[in-house]
Amino acid sequence: MTIASLIYSPLRARSVSGLAGKRFMSVSAESIKNVCVVGAGQMGIGIGLVAARVAKLNVQFIDSSPVQLTKGLEFLDKLLVKDIAKGKYSEEVRSEVKGRITTASSIGQISSADFVIEAVSENVELKRKIFAELSETLPPETILATNTSSISITKIASAAKR
Repeated sequence: MTIASLIYSPLRARSVSGLAGKRFMSVSAESIKNVCVVGAGQMGIGIGLVAARVAKLNVQFIDSSPVQLTKGLEFLDKLLVKDIAKGKYSEEVRSEVKGRITTASSIGQISSADFVIEAVSENVELKRKIFAELSETLPPETILATNTSSISITKIASAAKR
């Protein structure tokens, strides 16, 4: 299964209409082991929870606010407890999921990431700043994604120097 058939990378060149000269690579789902979610609000926590619970991936939440990280983790635990009460998961699964999750307060503290999802508020300058910092900090093969619902992806991605 392919997560994305065309991901920008310096590893292999492929010509695509409108993107001639750019480099892309094919990425298999099996190659993704570590996910980082920038933003520990409700959306970011939900994305990270699915990655940790369903895909069984290691997840690191990044948020500059320690209060938001704490609130986010409390919300995540509340969702897990709710699913246990419904009989969807056991306490053992809850412990396993929580064991896959770490946190940090800055992009510079990302421990390991194959796939990074930005999930902060819909503020174009904030998202561009995050993408610029991610592209400077992480190796070029790291996949950068956004959870924007209204901002041009091209406008956000243009801040990445890749």
